[in-house]
Amino acid sequence: MKHHLCSTINVTAACLAVGLIAASAAQARAKLKSFDAPGANQTFAYGINAHGDVVGYFIDANLHDHGYVRSAKGVFTTIDPPGSVATIPDSINDTGAISGYYYDASGVTHGFVRAPDGTVTSFDPKGSANTQTYAVASSGEIVGEYVDQSGVQEAFVRSAAGEITTIKIKGAAGSSAVSENQSGQISGDWGDATGVVHGFVREPSGKVTKFDPDGSIFTFTLGISASGSIAGDYLDASGHTHGFVRAPDGTITAFDVKKSINTVALGAQNLNTSGAMVGSFEDTAHVYHGYVRTADGTIVKFDPAGSADTNGQSINDHGKITGYYKDAGGLAHGFVGTVGE
Repeated sequence: MKHHLCSTINVTAACLAVGLIAASAAQARAKLKSFDAPGANQTFAYGINAHGDVVGYFIDANLHDHGYVRSAKGVFTTIDPPGSVATIPDSINDTGAISGYYYDASGVTHGFVRAPDGTVTSFDPKGSANTQTYAVASSGEIVGEYVDQSGVQEAFVRSAAGEITTIKIKGAAGSSAVSENQSGQISGDWGDATGVVHGFVREPSGKVTKFDPDGSIFTFTLGISASGSIAGDYLDASGHTHGFVRAPDGTITAFDVKKSINTVALGAQNLNTSGAMVGSFEDTAHVYHGYVRTADGTIVKFDPAGSADTNGQSINDHGKITGYYKDAGGLAHGFVGTVGE
């Protein structure tokens, strides 16, 4: 998934980047299964739950985008909310609830939630001109961003009952809510008046703490674990991207995959309860590969068979990962499995 805040805040090179402690890394034996949705020309995978169900979207032969959920047994179900011309599911929780967004015929985006029984509910925050979701929490709450009628990007949280609250960040010219944990803590980013992006964590009480890794000129947050650890990446002044993990006490550890040019975090479900995270890195030949970083800082690299470009998106609490890769012809395929076992 693209970095958030790129649509309305000028983040220059940070939006183009798709490593400081240099972490050791080893190529691990990966048990990864490639897959494509039925009728797909290309398949993208974004989220995975504890059962191994995967969500994402596929492009059909007519170049139309459709959402899907793939069960752990490999059964596909297509997701297209009424009025959708392009559907992008982004995450799935352990009950099977799915969040995402879709484009209507006018090119306007709307949020949706698909209940475990298959019922799809569309939604938009009041005054939204465009709505995008990022993740659905175990509670059924959904976080994301919307652009209001004046063009300001605002973070929001939608309760399981459907109540939508705008998250206000003092001094922000724009904001995104990206992930929420079991305790109701929310991770996200906000942009200041100069266009610089910073991270934040919001407590259930509404208290907001802002943060940036040392040396960051743009900070992007992604997953937040049950303990309150946050994974993300940041851009430095030289134009290189580095991964980071922020501990619950606020300590930030930056890292790079060894010999990488850029180390990035991608999905809103990229950090699990044990502190393992998944992402991608760019090597010196400008090829992207996947990595998994465990809580002790060990990094293992991976690539699905036939990959020319690997995007590690999400990891569940059993260590199973999902994402997508592009083959030598530039076509995308989903993958799911484990590494380092």
